Amino acid sequence: MTNEKDIEIRDIENMGEFQYLNFIIDHETLDFVGYEFEGKEIVIEESGCEQSLFRMDVDKKTGIIEVYAAYSEDFDIMEEVSCYFDTKKLFADIKKYMEQNEVDNQGEVYVKYIKFINEGYECDDAVTKAYGY
Repeated sequence: MTNEKDIEIRDIENMGEFQYLNFIIDHETLDFVGYEFEGKEIVIEESGCEQSLFRMDVDKKTGIIEVYAAYSEDFDIMEEVSCYFDTKKLFADIKKYMEQNEVDNQGEVYVKYIKFINEGYECDDAVTKAYGY
């Protein structure tokens, strides 16, 4: 039997932490800016899966921050995992990283990818076509 204090401690021990940024997704046609990043591996309780690749999306109008588990090698995202992160600290860590490192903007490729997904292409094929391979 767990008490409330045990749950808080477990949650704190399973909090996500930023490690490095892979790329950003920013384009004038999008209503968000996405930041794909590697983080400390956490266990997503709902699925029981371990995850270390994430995407933080920041709404351009409202500033609302949402964090999602991400798939590698494409732009798809899984469940929202914002509750595992201090999103204000995460955003600050990412901004600091960007000040010190050059980071690719994949916005144009992402827009193409979404176009191909909407045309019925599978994820892998949409990525290949979006990158022009």
